[in-house]
Formats: sequence, structure tokens, C-alpha cells
Amino acid sequence: MSHRSTALSKRVTIAKSALSFVGILQYDKDNKPKVFVVPGSEGKQYRVILRRGNGVVSTECHLLVGGDNTVACKGNSNGAVCKHALTAVSKATDLANLSISFCEDEKSAKRLSNVSHGRVYGVKSWQGKGEVWGVART
Repeated sequence: MSHRSTALSKRVTIAKSALSFVGILQYDKDNKPKVFVVPGSEGKQYRVILRRGNGVVSTECHLLVGGDNTVACKGNSNGAVCKHALTAVSKATDLANLSISFCEDEKSAKRLSNVSHGRVYGVKSWQGKGEVWGVART
């Protein structure tokens, strides 16, 4: 297992443990959750925005620092899809009565999709170059 996939596994484990604490602030025109409040470590909270289109979910994550003030999430800005964004994507799939698995690359996601009969989605950081692949299934 590569260092990157180990890091992804850790982010996914943390993300899925936070699902019951996620709040939804806004829905899109199709009534899908779009803006989330996701808990972080040390009592921090993050606002995550999901943008969907063409088989890709784009994630934007900001640390809430008081009132309407935010700071871009370092994890989502520095070459990864952060754990807060993975939490929001997991929550959205959970609310659609689907489960999701994340993979480091598209090839692995397509292999998993062939076995699980799931649908492959790109999950990309809107703030950086981070990218993972999700396989959503019933």
C-alpha cells in the first residue's frame, strides 16, 4: 500500500466517523445537499460546498473562524481532498441511501465498480489539485 493510499484510508476513516455530526446549511436546485457544516479536531468547524456535474463532485472547504469569516482549509488547498470534504461527500451519498468507497485513482475505482456495480465519480478539490475517485452503490 502506498503512502498516498494510506493517507487516504486515514482521511476516510476519520470522515466516516464524523457523519452523525454533520449539518446541512443549503440544498441545490435539485434538492441535493450542497453546503455542509463539518466538525474538525479541537472543536473547529468547517463549511464544505459540493458542486456536482459531469460525473465529478468538486469540493470547497473553509475553516469557520468566527461570524461569517472563513479561512481556506489547508488540507483541501495543498494537493489533497481533505477529510472534511470526504465527510460531506459521504454524508450526501448516505442521504441518498447509497454507500461510497474512495479510491486513489480512476483505474482502481473502475475495477471496484465492475465488482460492486457502483457508479464512479471523480472527487476533486476546487481549491487545489487534490483528486480521489468515489464509487457509489446501493
